Amino acid sequence: MDRLLDGRVAFISGAGSGLGRATARLFAAEGAALVLLGRRIGRLEEAVRDVAPADRLLTIACDIGDFRSVQDAVARGLKRFGQIDILVNSAAILPPRGALVRTTPDEWDRAFATNVSGAFYLMREVLPAMESAGYGRIINVTSGWSCDGAPGYAVYAATKAALDSLTRSLAGELAGSGVDILVNALSPGVMRSDMWPEGRDPEEVAMWPDVRDPEEVAPDLLRLATLPTGGFSGRIVRHGEPW
Repeated sequence: MDRLLDGRVAFISGAGSGLGRATARLFAAEGAALVLLGRRIGRLEEAVRDVAPADRLLTIACDIGDFRSVQDAVARGLKRFGQIDILVNSAAILPPRGALVRTTPDEWDRAFATNVSGAFYLMREVLPAMESAGYGRIINVTSGWSCDGAPGYAVYAATKAALDSLTRSLAGELAGSGVDILVNALSPGVMRSDMWPEGRDPEEVAMWPDVRDPEEVAPDLLRLATLPTGGFSGRIVRHGEPW
């Protein structure tokens, strides 16, 4: 029986934990070859050891906020598998909660380096291979805070607003180009993850009406990764809402 991602190669950033990990496991189960990017090789290998065969897996320690590191990772992935069909930009950092006036320039710079520049670097580097093949699916993981704002999390919200704009802008550039490359973003809602340590605090969780596990959200990324030719592009979709 054919699986949804048989013959596809997926690059996933932030694949060692949270939504990136859940997505890597789901994509592997659906037949994709995986190039997993993260800061810790051990976490990447552990994430999919039981579902991804060694000949369909490449794990790369990569700081996506460093352009040369991203260039090297993409080159290694292409050398190994010869194609890039899907990119999931899941890696992100969440600066400590606090008032904007107490946010340091270093916290601002580090958040934008990972959440915005890292996504840009990866999109920039995978696009030539996708354009050459005439096919690609790019999915950026965003946040509802990009539109709504988030007191105490202003920097994170600003990075996700920038990512939304990148998503729409690239989709617009590719529209009418004759290549089957779709670019969308998914807003997963509040999830339990290592990135959000407060999510392990029952009192903090009680403040949010609907805290999700990453495994609940990963099927949305699979759906976006398998959109048919002529599917929508440039859309910001929210988990739990019809689309």
